Amino acid sequence: MELELPNKAYMLPEAIPNWPPVWWFWLILLFILGTALYVTYRIGKRYKKRGYRRQAIHILKTEFKQKNSAAKVILCHELIKRSLLSAGRPELASLAMTELIPHLDKTQKKHTFLALGDFFVLAPYAPKIDITENQLSSLYTTTMHWIRTHHD
Repeated sequence: MELELPNKAYMLPEAIPNWPPVWWFWLILLFILGTALYVTYRIGKRYKKRGYRRQAIHILKTEFKQKNSAAKVILCHELIKRSLLSAGRPELASLAMTELIPHLDKTQKKHTFLALGDFFVLAPYAPKIDITENQLSSLYTTTMHWIRTHHD
């Protein structure tokens, strides 16, 4: 049974259905999906590229406590040079530590290798050098900070 209204001229038209969407909806959806895939790809590529940092930090955390004073400095030297090689900077990794320190400190503001003093450069060559716990703590912090924040 149909409802009879007195004046059908004032009736509203039927609602427009929500589906199928307009033709350009598919273009916007394709753009959003493509952007999401591209961002995911770049994040994955960056994560893989920076794997050497995670490995160097793990080595520093595990092996630093187990070594003696001179060996701790040598470990930090090795990790810095390995990080430079992995980052694609073999020209810097081949420099002597005295020449390398200004390059390492270019991007560092708070923790600098120059502030560590002469023991950082001399310890690998003078195994009887006296290094305090405070200096070793500063060395650990500076090396950890540099590995985390250096630019590729």
